[in-house]
Amino acid sequence: MRLKVANAYSNGKHQILWLAGGYAVLISEGKEELFESLEEAAAKAGWQLEQDAKLLSEWSKGYELPADEDQRWPETFLVQEEK
Repeated sequence: MRLKVANAYSNGKHQILWLAGGYAVLISEGKEELFESLEEAAAKAGWQLEQDAKLLSEWSKGYELPADEDQRWPETFLVQEEK
């Protein structure tokens, strides 16, 4: 299941993706960690959030959730597959 990325933040070394539906993904040192909220991800990262428009553009095709996180998301949160 691929969720839309609502916003993206970076401090140059680490990234946080804020997903439609409220989840956030902290990407650091090649690892991805999923959080229930943007606030949790920011606290774990330990740095002030700075929006990164370029990073947001790079994730325009959405973020693929792990299979165990798939839920019944409203269609508006999902990236529609091109046919």
